[in-house]
Amino acid sequence: MRWTAMLDGHDISISGEQLAKFKSVYVSGELSSRMSDLIWFDVHVLDKEFGVGAHEVLQSIHNLEAGEPHSGIKPATAFRNPPLKGLWDKHFFRRNS
Repeated sequence: MRWTAMLDGHDISISGEQLAKFKSVYVSGELSSRMSDLIWFDVHVLDKEFGVGAHEVLQSIHNLEAGEPHSGIKPATAFRNPPLKGLWDKHFFRRNS
């Protein structure tokens, strides 16, 4: 499998094997099995194209699962309407004003 995203006139692409290697650098075990390859591809794109490190995203996931300690980031909120009902909106970094 190959993952590809189109960003402002150029593509960023990664093979399934490369994505698995990227993922293994940051996490293994139970958390790894709960995160889809699509999320990992998004994390890869954020890291490579926008400088948002995987550790920032993973820390936000950890904080959310641990009861959301104060981090200065907007708290997670549940989507209430279909088709996203049952999912959560979670910010993982602050916007610079």
